[in-house]
Amino acid sequence: MNSRMSDAEISGSCLTYEFTTDMRYMLQYAELVKQYYKKDLNLDLAASNMDQDLCCLNRNERLFIVRDGITVVGGAKLSFSSTLSDVLLPMESSEFRVQSVLPKKYGKYTYAELGRLVVNPDFRGKEVLARIIQELTAYTVQQGGGYLFVLAPPLNSVLYRRVCKGLSMKVAIHKDVDWGEKDAYKHLQLQLLSCDIRELYPQSVPAEAEFMPIAI
Repeated sequence: MNSRMSDAEISGSCLTYEFTTDMRYMLQYAELVKQYYKKDLNLDLAASNMDQDLCCLNRNERLFIVRDGITVVGGAKLSFSSTLSDVLLPMESSEFRVQSVLPKKYGKYTYAELGRLVVNPDFRGKEVLARIIQELTAYTVQQGGGYLFVLAPPLNSVLYRRVCKGLSMKVAIHKDVDWGEKDAYKHLQLQLLSCDIRELYPQSVPAEAEFMPIAI
């Protein structure tokens, strides 16, 4: 069942932005990711056995989509963890935790990874990307999050950094961090971005009742 849309309809646009657990939309999102990750990034998720998480959500994950009517045209997945938890983000492993780039006195804040972001080329533009990142950032803050992490190729990193700075985030690209890159990703030369969002939305609206509490 879909969550209630929070300001989901953009003025002057038919696009809907929302979190969802509706399998119809999750399947569309999964196909969109597979198609454009292969086409745009030459990354075959099925062949590298990295597509099995696209149609299911763990208790520490949320799926956010963009719809044009009943057709999913974009989306991304949020995964949460904390310094007090042994739950790993998708980018993490036993050899690498993003805690290594957090401030020493980070405290009990949670943090999140924004992953598997995709937008149909017919709907790509700074406005759509900015809205996705803005919505996910606001939700991360509502869940007690202080940092948002992204892995992206160099050109995408520049775009994400520009968008995030436009949303008043403090952004850093960690080029010297060894995050244990998987072989299937090596041709992408992925960079780790961290977005400090601790000073954003200090009076944010509480998370909607339909959402299960983040369990980490």
